This record gives sequence, C-alpha cells and structure tokens, in this order.
Amino acid sequence: MKDTIVRAIAADGCIRMFAASTTNLVEEARKIHNCAPTAAAALGRTLTAALMMGVSLKGEENVTLKIVGDGPIGNITAVADSQGNVKGYISNPEVYLPAEDGKMPVGKAVGKGTLYVIKDLKMREPYTGSIQLVSGEIAEDLTKYFLESEQIPSAVSLGILAKPEGVVSSGGYIIQMLPGSTDEMAEKISNTLYKLGSVSRAIEDGKDATEIVKYILKDYEPEILAEISARYNCECSRGKLSQVLLGLGENELLDILQKEGKVEARCHFCNSTYTFDREEIMKMLEDARS
Repeated sequence: MKDTIVRAIAADGCIRMFAASTTNLVEEARKIHNCAPTAAAALGRTLTAALMMGVSLKGEENVTLKIVGDGPIGNITAVADSQGNVKGYISNPEVYLPAEDGKMPVGKAVGKGTLYVIKDLKMREPYTGSIQLVSGEIAEDLTKYFLESEQIPSAVSLGILAKPEGVVSSGGYIIQMLPGSTDEMAEKISNTLYKLGSVSRAIEDGKDATEIVKYILKDYEPEILAEISARYNCECSRGKLSQVLLGLGENELLDILQKEGKVEARCHFCNSTYTFDREEIMKMLEDARS
C-alpha cells in the first residue's frame, strides 16, 4: 500500500477531514533512527500527525510538531510541508516498554510536558502555539491543541502497530467540525468511529486513506479534495551543514579542528554524517569573514 494523505470535506463544508496511510515512511524512519517498538510508535504518530497538518498549508509553508516530555523517550520532532514530505527524530530511540492491556504505552514513554506547534507561513515570524500534554498519547494532545489554540472541535486518531522486526501498519485521521455542523453529526460520526476501531488495524486489514475517509463520512457525501503521496524526505546537504557549523563561531570551530584534525556534522533527521577537513574549514571561515 502506498503512503498517502487524503484531504476531504463533507456535509456541504461543515466537516473537514484528513486521513493518512504512512506504513512505509514510518518504517523508513524506524530504520534510520534504529527505533525500538515504543519509540517507533511515538515517532510514527508524530510524523503522521505532522503530515496531515502539513497538507492544509500552501506553497513552501511548513509545520513543526515538537513534543517535550519528561518520560524516557525525551523529545520528539517532526517537520512536514504541504507537498507530503516529512522528516523527524527522537531523543532516545532505544526505548521499549511492554504493552499494557494490549496497547503500546506511548503516553508513559512520553510523560508529562508540552506540545509545540510551529507553523512557518513565510511571514516575518512563524506562528507558535503550545499546550500542556494531556496524556502523551499524541492524538489526545492534538485534540486539545485544536480546541484550545485553533478553536476547532476535532477528533484525532493516530495508530502505529510496531514490532521488534518492523512497522506492520501506520496511519491516522483528523476530523474537524466546522461552523454549521451539529451535535447530531458529531454523535453519528462518533458511532461510525467506534465501528471502525483502531486505525492501525484498519490499515493492516487493507483499508487505504481514501477508503477510511469514505467509510467515516459515508452519511455526509464526502468530497475528496486531494490525494497526496507521502514520503520521508530529508533535504540536508554539505552546504546546509556548513552553515550550521559556522553558527558555532570561529573559535569553537578552530578548537575542534585543533583537537580532532577535522570537523564532523551529523544531520538529526537522516543520520547522514558530513566530514570537513582543515582546508574546507579554513576556506569556510575565510568566506564568512569576507
């Protein structure tokens, strides 16, 4: 099954929905970061949520989700754009907590803390919203974020079925009740969601993002606005990492060069390592001075 994000409306524009199938890209992220199952589930949920929020943006705009918790996983970051590209990393990818009542204890691994949503809308300053985590389960936390920061009643579901050998299925959906929607609509959709069950199980059973949208919104004439291919994509390069190194300052770079004979920079998102020798560092510094 291809990784896809679907954007849809229903009930004459009173309901907005995003759905995503992300099994392949979450498995790629798991491999890049060498994640244990609990860490893979936490990172996968964050990547999936960022993707669905990203496709609501335009052009070169992007959104960053950052979860800062006091649990063993540490921090989680995901960055997505409007074209279906996403990348992310997790502080402690080796975390593996035993399942509780048949569920991955992501909330326990994340702990208490803060969810930050940073939208780069290509204006002077990015928009930043934040809330205290409700549970650390990420879907519940985003539900609170949408209601408190954007005043949009929403239902968010994120599901990753991860095993030690890899990610079996991954996906999610966001349903938002817009002006004109009714309590009756919300209740009817809630009953449908109960029948659908776990989104990760639905994807494991073969349902793609479009089928999930059509099933959930079947009573309200859903209109598919876009189907976007999703991918894990890091655009790092030597040039970009050299700018990061220059941000350390000349004294710091020269000190590293004296001790190590070279300077290495590693990208958090894809784990690529770039090595700069003495000649390259001295030329970078010379260019920066001029």
